Amino acid sequence: DVCSSDLPRMPDVLRVPGMVMTPGEAFAHDFISMPLKDATGRVSASYVCAYPPGTPIMVPGERIDREFIETCQLMKEYGLNMTGLVNDRMLVLGKG
Repeated sequence: DVCSSDLPRMPDVLRVPGMVMTPGEAFAHDFISMPLKDATGRVSASYVCAYPPGTPIMVPGERIDREFIETCQLMKEYGLNMTGLVNDRMLVLGKG
C-alpha cells in the first residue's frame, strides 16, 4: 500500500545514471540476464520502467549502480510494476 507509513520515503528526485554508450550502441552488444543484486557496475542492456507513471529509470547503455538497485527495490516495496525486471533479474551487456 503506497500510503503505508512503514515504507521508507521515496526520493523526490532520481539521479541520472552514468551513460556509457548510446542505447543504439548497447543494442549491438551481446547480453546476459543476471540478478539485479549482482549487477552493480554492469551496463544495462534494457529499459527499466516503473508503472505508474511509466517513465524509464534506466535505459540501455547506462551504468548500474547501488543507488539504482536500491531505488528499484524501494519501488517494488511500494507496489510499482517494474518492467525490464523479471524475477529480480535484468539484462546487462557482456557474456558474464
